Amino acid sequence: MQLFLLSFLCFYSALLLGLTTSAGRNEVVRSYSNTPLRVLLDKGQQELRIKSALNLIYVKEVDQELWTKFTGQVVIKISRSKKNITINGNLFKSSAIYLRGGPQHTDPIQYASGFYRGALKVTLTPEGLLMTNIIPLESYLYGQIAGEMNPSWEMEALKAQVVAARTYAMYMIKHPKHPLYDLEKGTGDQVYLGAQSEAVRIKIAVESTRDQVVTKGSLPIKTYYHSRCGGFTESAKLVWNNSEKYNRTSVPCQYCQKFPYLWKTSVKAHEIFKVLKIPLEKLKPFKISIANKSSTGRVKEIAIETDHEKHSINSEVLRHLLGYANVKSTRFDLKINEDEIQFQGTGAGHGVGMCQWGAQFLAKNGKSYREILAHYYPSYKIESAQPYF
Repeated sequence: MQLFLLSFLCFYSALLLGLTTSAGRNEVVRSYSNTPLRVLLDKGQQELRIKSALNLIYVKEVDQELWTKFTGQVVIKISRSKKNITINGNLFKSSAIYLRGGPQHTDPIQYASGFYRGALKVTLTPEGLLMTNIIPLESYLYGQIAGEMNPSWEMEALKAQVVAARTYAMYMIKHPKHPLYDLEKGTGDQVYLGAQSEAVRIKIAVESTRDQVVTKGSLPIKTYYHSRCGGFTESAKLVWNNSEKYNRTSVPCQYCQKFPYLWKTSVKAHEIFKVLKIPLEKLKPFKISIANKSSTGRVKEIAIETDHEKHSINSEVLRHLLGYANVKSTRFDLKINEDEIQFQGTGAGHGVGMCQWGAQFLAKNGKSYREILAHYYPSYKIESAQPYF
């Protein structure tokens, strides 16, 4: 009973620490390793179904201290008044609730096909139910790294990935995407798979680099990373916009220069017109060309000419609209073949920051994770994180 009470108090304290400052946390200084992270799992839903591996689900309203125990699956819905949440038909007065998968905060709770430690927070918003996973940062990394790098890769590459991912998460805590969450679980931020992706080698990489982050002025930077750069990494300023403060230096990548990843794809012209919202009646005649490239060979802008009109689009925006799986990078050439636009290029990803395959290559050739990070994030330091809440 004492152990349960201690675990409860620790868990409750961790939850409270995850709710304040400008990002919604208590204004209590804690070490980075204990900083709760708020990861968006879903939003805009009218109904949520949640399970527990232990067949026990504990529920608490945000402004209450006591937990209510449910057995089996819980179904969360919006009340008829649209002002409250119901669980298995029981009305809860608060517009937000916490759920955990057992008496311990480490007990996994299931949503859809994912299992998550920490707690789930469900909030009623005008758009529907929004769900986040509130989880200590280091525990988040246990379930996140496998979404970005193969756990069987070289340990020094895994360590480099851990430090980059930890740094990115810490930056987002200070600069959250939304008042209710810091970052998302998908490729818009970092791929987070949850507890089912935890692996022994990942835990070793996390624990052996605990608290370490890439910094400037003792603060975490926004550490972008990607799959394959194609030979040279790119400046974040050129890929996105002038407001990007970090990752402004392009560096060569031995692996991608030695083993280029080649790809090609074809897209129907009318699909491009559709995503760019250009009337299809202007499809013929038209011209499409590369407006300009960066010094590393990446396309910065595409130009389309139709019936005395000119349109332009940022190449990274075009990748987003057409699908990253189709246009794998902005290092490409293109040509028109009847009603198709053919892309042929090298690399995969936006090209900013650390090249993951390049990191694996450097690790295989004896480089440490610190040397890998120093190569892809030049002029920055690797330090133990300092609290800034």
